[in-house]
Amino acid sequence: MTDELKPAPRGKLLTPQFLKWENEEQEETGILRGVQILRGSSGSEYNMYLIERDDGGLVKFSLGHAADQDLTDLLALGNRYTFVFKGMKRLEGRKQMKVFEVYDLGKGE
Repeated sequence: MTDELKPAPRGKLLTPQFLKWENEEQEETGILRGVQILRGSSGSEYNMYLIERDDGGLVKFSLGHAADQDLTDLLALGNRYTFVFKGMKRLEGRKQMKVFEVYDLGKGE
């Protein structure tokens, strides 16, 4: 009799999916679990946000430097938010920035 290999028990998946903001009105809702400061290739810093969706899955994304500056002091770990991508806004020259609406839905569970 041969021993069959049984898959190892699996708990909650902790590896987040990376979200790209591509379509206007694209939205993501969840509890803010973490914010990591990263440095881009141009040397500028930006935030990488980690949220837990209602289904328990984790997703990470960036909003861009301009949104980070507006939101850094307003977002709180453990609160539930909806992030809505409103598109791109052209700045002077060839620069563009991502535009978002962010809704605070209160304390997460």
